[in-house]
Amino acid sequence: MERRKERARVVRSRYGITPDEIEKTRIAQSSRCAICQIAGAELVVDHCHCTHKFRALLCRPCNLMIGYAHENPAVLFAAIQYLTRHAPAQEVG
Repeated sequence: MERRKERARVVRSRYGITPDEIEKTRIAQSSRCAICQIAGAELVVDHCHCTHKFRALLCRPCNLMIGYAHENPAVLFAAIQYLTRHAPAQEVG
């Protein structure tokens, strides 16, 4: 129980969000990651590293993807272009 209280205190002080607000966000997102929309994964608090403001709940892989890209949309867009260029040909029929 103390661990839960400590985690709630840390999340509130770092990101300005309460456990109730996290739960409301989880419900609003239908317990799905805000990026990949996969349900059932453990969702984590995503925040802007510049402002420390809460953004949404993400699955761990999506949260790590954002972090590894240094929150740079240009890097993520380049990754999309790269994957599109190297995507296997779609089979017809």
